Amino acid sequence: MRFEVQDRIMSFSYERDAKEHIQVMRMAGRRMAGGRYSVGAGSFVTWFLVYTVGLGLLLELYRHYVLTFIASLDSIPPFSIAMLQVLPVFALIWALLWLHSRANNRRALKAWEQRLAAKRIVDFDIYPDGLLVGIREGKWSQVPWTLIRDILVHPGLIEFEDESTSFYLPLRAFDGDQDYQKRSGEIYLLWKSTVEAKTRASAEAVGS
Repeated sequence: MRFEVQDRIMSFSYERDAKEHIQVMRMAGRRMAGGRYSVGAGSFVTWFLVYTVGLGLLLELYRHYVLTFIASLDSIPPFSIAMLQVLPVFALIWALLWLHSRANNRRALKAWEQRLAAKRIVDFDIYPDGLLVGIREGKWSQVPWTLIRDILVHPGLIEFEDESTSFYLPLRAFDGDQDYQKRSGEIYLLWKSTVEAKTRASAEAVGS
């Protein structure tokens, strides 16, 4: 299916911002991954506590049920002393791993941002059957509404999410906030009604 220019409903253009683009792609990636790959101090502390408690339980079980067969309990250091001895080592290892991961993430984001540093104009057209988006004088993507699995309307940005990526229209592509609110609502209703109509038509074709 090919979109025809005369069928175009809306047309937008905006200058791509590297930081904004990276933020949108990272947010979309986390959603698609179910939030499994978010990293931060909170996640680090949580996993460190889980790791420490789990390791402590394993060591305690080992001390009670394994070492009793190979040594006298009187000669085995109390669990609390053993944990106090090894805990700083584990904490240092986890801290180094976390710092290394953060440094790698910063380098990767910096390299990504540098690749996107060149100014590019993004053209974004809305059609009855989908959207046509691409970098001017570059690659274009034609995406039918049926391949868009969700449309997310944020305060300053609208996202079109398919199975593998996310296209977006920032507020600056519109004529102000009021125009953004109006058109984003129209786009959402167009997508939803088109998908529902095609779903009903497919169901009726199967049932007939």
